[in-house]
Parts: sequence; structure tokens; C-alpha cells
Amino acid sequence: MTYFRKLKKSNRRAYFAVGIFFGLSLLLMLINLQVSPFFVWNMYSVKEVRSPDEAYIAYKLWYNGKLFDLPVEQDHWRMYYAYTIAKFDALRENGDIDPFTAKLRFYKVPEVIAQQLVNNAQSEKKYPEWLRGYLSEVTGEKIQNLVVKKYWLSYQANEKLSVDSSAVIISIN
Repeated sequence: MTYFRKLKKSNRRAYFAVGIFFGLSLLLMLINLQVSPFFVWNMYSVKEVRSPDEAYIAYKLWYNGKLFDLPVEQDHWRMYYAYTIAKFDALRENGDIDPFTAKLRFYKVPEVIAQQLVNNAQSEKKYPEWLRGYLSEVTGEKIQNLVVKKYWLSYQANEKLSVDSSAVIISIN
């Protein structure tokens, strides 16, 4: 027995709701209206246009004189570092004020609760040591020194990626 027959026998409202959804989706797709992102097949197939004026940011991390570069199967460890370093950098550049604070104020979250949800100057100071411990756990090595560099990148007219500038944002010896 098919799914729709089982659905019709067990829950007629759900059966008609699903049928109406499919029917409307089909009708709207036939008249070339985009119903939802799930049905937009060309969402990721458009050529990426790179502007020479657009800047990209990348971070590189060195520990004990070695570049932190894990194999693809261990990419989840690198992703965790990459997400946290970007948040640390945003907090540092924003004068120790977490950008999330504005959203909490907009939604009128009580200050007592909001202070527990955001980062501040104390958490920014703790991050480099946390990162050292995290890398020690991931690499299995005692981390003697740690350097994180931020790179500003852009594409040239020939679509070659070039480094515009760089700065050290964390340095532990």
C-alpha cells in the first residue's frame, strides 16, 4: 500500500493538506513562480561573479612552528576553530561588545539573562588559552607557541586570489 493510501485511511485532513500542497506547488512551478528554495534547482548553479572590490577574510593558525592543516576527514575540528576565531575577531574589533547584544536588546531580553548569553572582555582574554588547549587536544601535542594571522584577500582581474594585507591577531609564546 502506498504512503498516500495509508495517509488517506489514517488522517484525511493531512492527506488533503499534502495533496493541496503538491497541487499548488506543481501549478506554481508550471507558471514559473518560485515556491520555496527547495524547488529552486538553479540556486547553486549560477556562475559566481567575483568583484575586484570585494574583500575576503581568511585565518591561518601556526602552532609550534607548524601550520594547522588537517586532512579532510578531520575537517570538523578545523571548522570548530574557524568559527570560533571569526567570533573572537569580531568581538575584538567591536571593542569587546558582542554583536549579539544588539539582537538581545531588540528582543527585550532582560539584562541579567543577556549578560550570560554574550561574550565580553573577560571571555575575549580567555580565548587564546582556550584555543591552545583545544589545539593540544586535537593534535595530541603540547602547544608551546601559537600564532593566528588574519588575511584580507581579493580577486584580481585575471581571477587570481591575492593577499592584500595581513595582521597577527593572537600570539602566544
